[in-house]
Amino acid sequence: TTLTLNTNAGGLTSLLQSLPTTAYEDVTTLKIEGTLSNDDLKQTTNNELFNTGYSIQSSILGNWLRSYAGGITTLDLSAVNGVTIISEMAFYGCGISSLGNSSLKKVILPEGVTTIGDGAFSFADITEIVLPTTLKTIGEIVFGYTDLSTVTLPQGLETIEDCAFMYSAITTLIIPSSVISIGDDSLPSNNNPTIVLEGTTYGLLDVEKFGDSMSME
Repeated sequence: TTLTLNTNAGGLTSLLQSLPTTAYEDVTTLKIEGTLSNDDLKQTTNNELFNTGYSIQSSILGNWLRSYAGGITTLDLSAVNGVTIISEMAFYGCGISSLGNSSLKKVILPEGVTTIGDGAFSFADITEIVLPTTLKTIGEIVFGYTDLSTVTLPQGLETIEDCAFMYSAITTLIIPSSVISIGDDSLPSNNNPTIVLEGTTYGLLDVEKFGDSMSME
């Protein structure tokens, strides 16, 4: 079952607060349409808005998914306009039982997003994410410690920051030729991953990119 919400910039919090619990019972896919601002997905200290009882500070949407909508497995933001940054910690811990009851597994990000901030999905239980073609920067520990097993990095991506994929479940990662910077400990090193380098990106790699658990001859 899919629940579709239409919102205006700055209106996501009040919209989520106004939803009766019956609106998302048995819902497995949440699709958000309309316009959002970067602040709608910004890390917040206002956990009390949803009485989470958890100390982790993520976005209002992340808090809501962990606290109330535990049956939602797919978050579809593909029809959203106005978002250029997925802020740091936005969906941190969605899936960790000690931080709530989120079952989030798949996320579809909208075109227009250029940056995914530090830790945005770290320690989340996501297994799949659809990245926009506009993406330029993947921040630190964005997908670290996740169940993410496959991801397509778009041509046009420029920066992969430190620890971006550290201890994820990725088995194959293709690094597009547009990438000009790869941070230390940024690539998956468990599960004997296959790293495919397009263009001349091999010149960006050394043992430090994989951390201590992998060596290169």
